[in-house]
Amino acid sequence: MKSRIVTMLLALVLVLMLVPAVSAQADPSCLGLSADDCTILQTATANSENMTSFNLSYKFNLGLSGLSMLAPGTSDIVLTSDGGGPFAMDEAMMTAENPFAGLKLAMDMNGSLSDGTSEQSGSFSFVIVDGNFYMQDPTSGQWAGVNLMDLVTSGALEQAGLPITPEMLMGGMAGANAGSTDPMEALSMLGLGDMDPNSLMNIPGFITNARLADESMMGQTMYPFTTTIDMAPLFASPEFNQILNGILETAGSSDPSMAQVGPMVAMLLQNSQLTISTGQWIGADDMFVHRFTLDINAVIDLSALMGSGSGSNTAQLPPINFNMSLDVSLSDINAPVTVVAPEGAEIIPASTFMGGAQ
Repeated sequence: MKSRIVTMLLALVLVLMLVPAVSAQADPSCLGLSADDCTILQTATANSENMTSFNLSYKFNLGLSGLSMLAPGTSDIVLTSDGGGPFAMDEAMMTAENPFAGLKLAMDMNGSLSDGTSEQSGSFSFVIVDGNFYMQDPTSGQWAGVNLMDLVTSGALEQAGLPITPEMLMGGMAGANAGSTDPMEALSMLGLGDMDPNSLMNIPGFITNARLADESMMGQTMYPFTTTIDMAPLFASPEFNQILNGILETAGSSDPSMAQVGPMVAMLLQNSQLTISTGQWIGADDMFVHRFTLDINAVIDLSALMGSGSGSNTAQLPPINFNMSLDVSLSDINAPVTVVAPEGAEIIPASTFMGGAQ
């Protein structure tokens, strides 16, 4: 049963990865909004490309419970973090030899983690300036730095278990994705090439946009907008099930076990909830986004699958709950930013730096 669940979840992941890609073909940001409100959103989006500096503050919370159903002994997890600092990017300073030269960032972060059996908390500070990354030892307070180009090209990141390649950090993403499949091409491969992506966006209740009452914040009037994505109407739609069945049919042609996954996926979706909500606060004077929020809530009930055909009482087991919230505020947009290397910090080799960071 567990192997089937893993196969089913992998199939579901494939579907959920494809849907956002298709969604990008039909911009959902203005669905249900007036022409004037749509213009405000589009103007703020365009202006974001002209942000060169700001002061950032954030709050982050994550909760995960119910994993003991799949992994006995696993406790609930609660992670919280907050912090902030200045950021600046000077593209004129970026060169092929040192693409990090124009990046300036100083962050102070606090965090706590509870896993049901223990609690940990601490602070973390780092600075990026002059093409170097500096990190403070939270115990001794001493700073150590490493040249970012050395860190990227030396392979120290990959050796430390971080799946980051030089191409990813040095603008090579276009090349890395050269073999990626266009979402419409993917639909075509499934025999769904004639599907209009707008049919997904226009499913009632799937995506809801709204403009809220104006607020006063950071010395100016703010235009708040919210977007709520409710996956339940999508999962129940014929359009989504057409994609799902196409993926499972294609996968089943090479893996016979996938033929048994379809009913299980349908059962999982019937017992799952996923909502994603975002908020944007746009300044009336400067048309910049000054605050952004993201909330993700998911409830996955595997009890029907775990107890299917067994006659057991597993239906009473608790579902898996996932909750995440992120609240980011940007102030002093495009104002001068001063970030300097920490006093007394020593630049050390990349291999030594990563060894001390683990």
